[in-house]
Amino acid sequence: AGRALTIRPYGKRPDYRQENRRDGELVSFTETFAAITTAPVAAAPGGGGGGTPTTPTPTITNTVKPVITGDAVVGGALAASQGTWSTDGLTFAYQWLRDEEPIEGATSAEYAPVVADLGKAVSVKVTATKSGSTPGTATSDPVTVEKGAAPQSSAAPEITGTPELGETLTVSDGEWDLEDLTFGYQWLRDGEAIEGATEATYLVTEDDLGTELAAEVTASKDGHEDGSATSEPVAVPDEPDVVEPVESVTKARLLGKKVKQGNRGQVKVRVLTEAEETPTGTITVTAGRKSVEVELSEADNGTLKIRLPKLKPGKHEVSVEYSGDDATLASSDDAGILKVTKKSKGKKGKGKNKSKAQGERTGGGRPLPSLL
Repeated sequence: AGRALTIRPYGKRPDYRQENRRDGELVSFTETFAAITTAPVAAAPGGGGGGTPTTPTPTITNTVKPVITGDAVVGGALAASQGTWSTDGLTFAYQWLRDEEPIEGATSAEYAPVVADLGKAVSVKVTATKSGSTPGTATSDPVTVEKGAAPQSSAAPEITGTPELGETLTVSDGEWDLEDLTFGYQWLRDGEAIEGATEATYLVTEDDLGTELAAEVTASKDGHEDGSATSEPVAVPDEPDVVEPVESVTKARLLGKKVKQGNRGQVKVRVLTEAEETPTGTITVTAGRKSVEVELSEADNGTLKIRLPKLKPGKHEVSVEYSGDDATLASSDDAGILKVTKKSKGKKGKGKNKSKAQGERTGGGRPLPSLL
């Protein structure tokens, strides 16, 4: 059924004498052949040879394969052409393949390669359909997917903190054109990598004195090349010259050498120095077995008036010590001898002392025109 038939009839007459020719010669006949070819005829249902012939279904045939264009990188964009076919009026369907296996959900003419495609052969199968025709398929040549482009920095990393010995510096990640990045860090000293300095923070050491520090930030993303950006350097000054403290002179004198029992004596103290800074520190005043301490601040400008503690009747040696500070050495002075006399007898309540608390300053802060 469905095949072309060729019929080859032929005719033959035996030789015989025919005397109807005027000349009386014999007439002879030979075999004659003719070939007749018929169109294919479909067999009737049921396998019989009869039935009405039907026209066969045409098959759609691809003549030029589909072609993939675009960037075959992770995160890129690929597009498939339809190819060329044996007829027109077709509808096309697409299925993208990874190493010849279908990629789930990848059924449009466009495809964006993912990390799973890295290093794999990606192709596309196009199916052409048309009503009344047998569908045709064709598969493109594959492309190999490579790593995507490296992240690009849109704002460089920045270093914050004080670039001095013992201080901690911090570098930011900067800003990038891709999301979901992870970052690595490498601190640089005069452009060279500092061994082990691979965190976002860095402690300035003695080796950094007199150099420039910077930080290189590396941005990474799966399926992409790594990107990097380097901060502007910061200068670490040389170790400052050690300033040796200078001598100080402490001058102290009693403001009155005699007080009555129950009252407090008072001493005026002045600290002189050639240092550029105003002296600060602790002033300790000792009278007999008692002492008071008062802090000397910059506002005092080196001068204080200090009340002594209450003392028993008698003579008491009064001395003053200055502790010194970073720029000024310590010094001391004797203020003299304070005499405390017994309280005279009289009415109760008279002579009651209403002085300030022990060790309280009563003045100071104004420089004196000359030494005490």
